[in-house]
Amino acid sequence: MTAEVAILNRNAVALAADSAVTLRLPAGAKIYQTNKLFALSKYEPVAVMVYGSADFMGVPWETIVKRYRANLGHRSFRRVAGYGADLLNFVERNSAFFPPRTQQGSCYDWTRFWLRLLKMRLKGSLESKLKAGAPISEREVASTFQRIFDEEVAHLGRSSDLPRFSRGSRAALLRRYRRQIGEAVKDELQKLGGAISARRLAEAAVRAITSDMYWYNESGIVIAGFGSEEFFPSLRCYTADSIIGGKLRAVEEQGRRADITGVHTAVVAAFAQGDMVSLFMNGIDDDYAGFVRSFVGESFLVHYPDLVSQLISKHLPNTPNSRRSRILKQLRDAGDKLVSALGSGISQYANTVYSNPIVQIVDHLPKEELAAMAEALVNLTSFKRHVTGQAETVGGPIDVAVISRGDGLIWIKRKHYFEPGLNQHFLSNYYNDVTGGRRP
Repeated sequence: MTAEVAILNRNAVALAADSAVTLRLPAGAKIYQTNKLFALSKYEPVAVMVYGSADFMGVPWETIVKRYRANLGHRSFRRVAGYGADLLNFVERNSAFFPPRTQQGSCYDWTRFWLRLLKMRLKGSLESKLKAGAPISEREVASTFQRIFDEEVAHLGRSSDLPRFSRGSRAALLRRYRRQIGEAVKDELQKLGGAISARRLAEAAVRAITSDMYWYNESGIVIAGFGSEEFFPSLRCYTADSIIGGKLRAVEEQGRRADITGVHTAVVAAFAQGDMVSLFMNGIDDDYAGFVRSFVGESFLVHYPDLVSQLISKHLPNTPNSRRSRILKQLRDAGDKLVSALGSGISQYANTVYSNPIVQIVDHLPKEELAAMAEALVNLTSFKRHVTGQAETVGGPIDVAVISRGDGLIWIKRKHYFEPGLNQHFLSNYYNDVTGGRRP
């Protein structure tokens, strides 16, 4: 996993990313170090961070970003969003990285992942029946899977298509990958595959691939900095997991957009493992806040009405059932309003007492303070993993960069796998891939 932080104000954007990458091996998890923060252009003030999977369909993101950077050359975009769209287009069109055979394997793997989700639901349903002491026959297993599949098809029908897919792309995918989907069904479902026709399974698999419901081994892509016509920084975030049929499964995370303006003057954003950043900004842990809401909700909506019902039965046994029902409904309605008010109250208090004052200070921080704050927030997440029983999936050297309109991208901290002083040729050749050996 990863911890990454972006802090934006009207002067600059500071980016910080840890180095830990977790490999899931048969013998257990291994944690190594990798780069997750890169300059997206050698000439323009824009950078990219990657979290989630460090590879995309077997190709390291570092390789993809550096090839894109060479391809970008001196080109620039008016808005940061333009760099995001261009990077995604570059990934989608690069057949050298992702040839047809690789996309076939991706379709097979993705279909098996989706089928495993259906099997997990089947397992949960069957376990509930077993706990109730009900015997389960093979016929009942098949009928239960049919019901789960029908519910999934209805659910997929209500989902939206990913931006690069359309209704027309489904038929093309079905023609191109029918064999790979059939092999995935055979290998994953085995005997269960006979419960649903091959045609329906293939059609549903294609619908799942083109929808925005599921992600498999996905990567998060954060692009931040300045477009050529932007005086204040902005940030865009995307999720991507594969290319199938020449189409990139990717979507912009609209809720993660950040655009600094004369009114909206500062943003603190965390990506991947952002629990400690949320605690710092809101004054309460997200899990703890969720527990409080859940506990209070259950108390007002279940336990308190049950207690009142018991008291009515004990002290007012002649109360008509209709009146009892009205009383309990009024109690639950009142409890629902109280729970809603509690959630709103927690959010409002967190914003008023914690988040807003911090954001007001961030608005005025100089560049070096932005960098120090971004690094400290990543360090906080790493330290939490270090002193608790959680796996240390955040750690290692922290890369920190500051991007401003006037100075461009400045590295505050940057790890190298080599000693820069011993590799002057690397520094002198930095621009060769886009200038033909001539420094700009």
